[in-house]
Amino acid sequence: MKARDMALPVIVGGKLNEVPRDSNSGLPVDVTPDLVALRCRPCADLDQMRQALLDIDAQDR
Repeated sequence: MKARDMALPVIVGGKLNEVPRDSNSGLPVDVTPDLVALRCRPCADLDQMRQALLDIDAQDR
């Protein structure tokens, strides 16, 4: 989006994890902090998603 000069919010939900490339166990780890660092809005449930949308709407006014 940055390459196209776009500033759109990214809201993601669900189980936010991945198996690290250097994992020897194959177990997934939570990547929520990584997504926050990328300026995404991780939401654990619909209430958090609703609040994220309300926050975005308030910022645009």
